[in-house]
Amino acid sequence: MRHHFFFLCLVGVLSIHCTGTPVVTSVVDCDPNLTFIKHEVGQARFPPASQAVSSSVQVTHEAQQLDPNRIQQTTYAECTHLPGVPSNSRITCNIASGSCQATCHANYQFPNGENSMYLTCENGNWRVQGADWTTLPPCKPICQLECQNGGICLSPNKCLCQPDFSGAQCQFEDRQCLTYPKTPMNSRKQCSMRNCTIKCLNGAQFPGGLTEIDFACRNGAWISANSNFDSQNIPNCDTVCEPTCQNGGRCLSFNRCLCPKEFRGLQCQYRSDRCALRNMPFNGNRECNGTSEYFSCAVSCPQGMSFTFPPADRYTCYYETGVFSPSNVPQCQFGQRYVANSAA
Repeated sequence: MRHHFFFLCLVGVLSIHCTGTPVVTSVVDCDPNLTFIKHEVGQARFPPASQAVSSSVQVTHEAQQLDPNRIQQTTYAECTHLPGVPSNSRITCNIASGSCQATCHANYQFPNGENSMYLTCENGNWRVQGADWTTLPPCKPICQLECQNGGICLSPNKCLCQPDFSGAQCQFEDRQCLTYPKTPMNSRKQCSMRNCTIKCLNGAQFPGGLTEIDFACRNGAWISANSNFDSQNIPNCDTVCEPTCQNGGRCLSFNRCLCPKEFRGLQCQYRSDRCALRNMPFNGNRECNGTSEYFSCAVSCPQGMSFTFPPADRYTCYYETGVFSPSNVPQCQFGQRYVANSAA
């Protein structure tokens, strides 16, 4: 006797029918991870084309009129119930052959390391092939790097650590750190029992360009997550000048260069003789001072002498230009006679 199967998925209920023989009816749980494959045999009486369902039906739980957690199954097969679906997996069943394949979701596997397992209907019961299991166990998450020190793989690549252990693979024993990392020059430090952050002051940086180093207490020692520095041998933060100092100048503080005596300018880029006194001819007395950017003088005449015309308060030369301003400087005189200029 040939057995013909067809099934309908209506209002959330999946019905499986067999024609041509007496039938056995049972009610089983409905699971959205079960997929049934239709297998046509002979001249089975299937619904018209307008009502036919696809060869792969996914059970849904959208029905409100009927119990969404139950399906009505009518079949002549030896197994009168569907296999349970392990957690983190889905099952595909072929009704005609009486076999099912359980497949774990991505990054999950069965306890024996397999991603898929097969079941066959034998003597009215589903049997797991290739394993001594009466039912399929749940699929377990996979941690590519094994959890250590008793840690449990809780979800894909995520370990649940035992108390007093931490780290991505529970590889660190959480012993207390007895001392804090040293404090380098030009930096400030902020620490707790588990973490410590060292930041360079504004305008300074560690060798290599870092401005902040993070440490975590692991197994009784401070380990840096973003550098190779030892917690007790951290280099000092060096001040930064941008643009950099030139002509042998040294960065003294943020964007401040200390120049050799022969050079001036913010980056020591100008020679000091650009504003030499010879650029301001005068035959009297000078009182001068300056900065890295300019050189300035006030002029006066010796007692008994007078200026040829009133002088400016100060005569200033910026190293960028090398020119004193105002450019017209009076001279000192006795009556109508000038005193020779002896300035170098």
